[in-house]
Amino acid sequence: MNHYRQKYTNCRFLIASDDKTFVKQHLGHFNDVVITPPNFFHGHDLAALALCEHSILTGGTYSWWAAWFAGGNVIHDLNYPVPFQKCVKEHYFPPWFMFPHNSSSKRNE
Repeated sequence: MNHYRQKYTNCRFLIASDDKTFVKQHLGHFNDVVITPPNFFHGHDLAALALCEHSILTGGTYSWWAAWFAGGNVIHDLNYPVPFQKCVKEHYFPPWFMFPHNSSSKRNE
């Protein structure tokens, strides 16, 4: 998120998640973060994310499709996908930025 904060002025982050409680606990205190409403269905979340100018991918196909539809700059974890997963590195396009931070490990702490 800091990458986008430094690169763009007045950016806002729209976060869609199936665990909104976790997101609120860890990111809800930022003034530039907006979490999709609890009554949004998955399709609503995807449609809202597709309207964004840039994307940050998590480890899954849902955010991948949101980024694909949205276009713009995309950043994702350099350590994902991990070997032996159905998702392959070739599906993460060269213009998409990779950051060497495994954010998925933070959730298990």
